[in-house]
Amino acid sequence: MRILFIHHSGLLGGAGVSLLNVIDSVRSEGHEAILSVSPSPADMLELANKRGINTLVSDRRIGAITYVSGIDGAFSPRFMYRLMLIFMQARRWNKTIRNTDPDLVVVNSKTLCWMSRLSEVKKRRSICFVRETMRGDRNNLLNRRIAKALDEFSAVSFISDYDRRLEGLQKAQTSVIYNYVEDVPMPNTEAVLQKADVWGLKEGRFRVLYAGGVNEMKGFHIAVRAVLAMGEDVDLIAAGADFDDVIKLGNRKATAFAGEMRAYIQANDQHGQIHLIGKQTDMASCYAACDVLIFPMQSPHQARPVFEAGYFGKPVVISDFENIREFVRDGDNGLTAKAGSEDDFAQKLTLLKQDKALKNELGENNRRRALAKHSRAANRAAVSKLINEVCR
Repeated sequence: MRILFIHHSGLLGGAGVSLLNVIDSVRSEGHEAILSVSPSPADMLELANKRGINTLVSDRRIGAITYVSGIDGAFSPRFMYRLMLIFMQARRWNKTIRNTDPDLVVVNSKTLCWMSRLSEVKKRRSICFVRETMRGDRNNLLNRRIAKALDEFSAVSFISDYDRRLEGLQKAQTSVIYNYVEDVPMPNTEAVLQKADVWGLKEGRFRVLYAGGVNEMKGFHIAVRAVLAMGEDVDLIAAGADFDDVIKLGNRKATAFAGEMRAYIQANDQHGQIHLIGKQTDMASCYAACDVLIFPMQSPHQARPVFEAGYFGKPVVISDFENIREFVRDGDNGLTAKAGSEDDFAQKLTLLKQDKALKNELGENNRRRALAKHSRAANRAAVSKLINEVCR
């Protein structure tokens, strides 16, 4: 079977990693996979090529309905621009799908829900992997329109049961497929020490990992301020897009945030506690080197870092949103903190710093949970079941 996968961004985030894992899964069963991806930024394309995936490079940014949790609201300039692209690209996407002639079309984002209306998609079986959480009231006009478009796909898969229930689709077949963690070995002590030297980490400090890049929605500023409030014997390992990466993207709001945070760190990090290590294609050493993961997102967001940390036996301190409670039970495999509160995050991190037994217990529970719910085998079985049901 030939399957065309369409990804909404060139960024290598949680949605992109999850899609590449799905593609690996279908290829392992003998299906032909073609990935359509943006050439800029090139992160997603480079990793897809490294894995030997047949890629179809889009010549421009893909039109999208960017009305999801954590992204600018309706009628923002970015929203209007991406919406305008939809009307300009519909004919071209029909031609692309017709020339590719797939048996199944898979789109990897709720923001691409509009593709269910394409004539060439209607002729074929189709799946939308919703990687995002709904923004605002489910009954507002835009959310109702998005739900109606999602209902035109043959099937829609969600990353949590919370998101499936919230969307409330009536026609499309729906499922929940949890993302999985790559089965990679824990790095040896020597490798971790070498990485720590490269990153400038000092021995004897409590190490907090943040994996969201210089990103306001994911709470980079909360992580920085919480760690600096804990005292000078705490390090923050910040993986993901750094200041220069953000500025290169040219988004005015993101660039301003990056500038403000660079200045804040220069003025307040007197003891060299903040370590920006950039984008990492292999996060194993990051998790191995840390004591705890912090995920202070300011809006409901997917929780991939939670079970990645769990795979390596590390607990998480995360913002308390309803969708997160499906992945983190406060006091069991992590701690929840009030969204936007650097003081609350600092207090929860300090608790784990002072109580090593509690930290280890939460980490062990997070590992058990990750292995039980986010294994490669479980994910691949669910993906295979979904595709077989859609295409039978």
